[in-house]
Amino acid sequence: MLLKVFMALLAASSTTALAVEPQPQPPNDITHGSSLHIRACGRFKETCDGGNGFRTQGEPEFTAYHCGDGRGGYNNPTINLNRCIGNDGGRLVPGGAFGATCYGATVKGTTLYANCGDGHGGWPWSGIDLNTVLCNQGGNLKLDEKDGEDDMIEVEAVPGQERTLTGREWDPVDVPGGEHLLMRAEYGK
Repeated sequence: MLLKVFMALLAASSTTALAVEPQPQPPNDITHGSSLHIRACGRFKETCDGGNGFRTQGEPEFTAYHCGDGRGGYNNPTINLNRCIGNDGGRLVPGGAFGATCYGATVKGTTLYANCGDGHGGWPWSGIDLNTVLCNQGGNLKLDEKDGEDDMIEVEAVPGQERTLTGREWDPVDVPGGEHLLMRAEYGK
């Protein structure tokens, strides 16, 4: 009896597997709605277990801990905050080069704090939530660029070939191993 139930389940699963087999995509086409795997850039706080700020050769850096890579693995990625954070009149803002006009930078939780020159002789204490500036994409920290800015997404594709998706050109970036291709696309322009 148990053998008959097992054989019936095996036959049903084989039939189901054959019925839902995906159609192969041509290797040179990336089209809207294709089955290619696209990884969005999500807020790092939701996909990483905290982090720590430090300086490497004078540059302010942030390392996030145990960031999911979307494939069941984890990374501890580091990003140079000078590329992501700026100073606007004594306030830390998204941008870049805050290290040139700020001192005493420290990270507490997900907030970067520093004393930043306001252009009038003052050095107010300012903070910015890194979760509003950084995102986790495939286990790597990226600048979370929104609202008409360039954004990075990961697409499985053939390395070294130019692609088009809904009329926007995407520029290939070399990736070790050639398994995935990072591309920059324009949104909202």
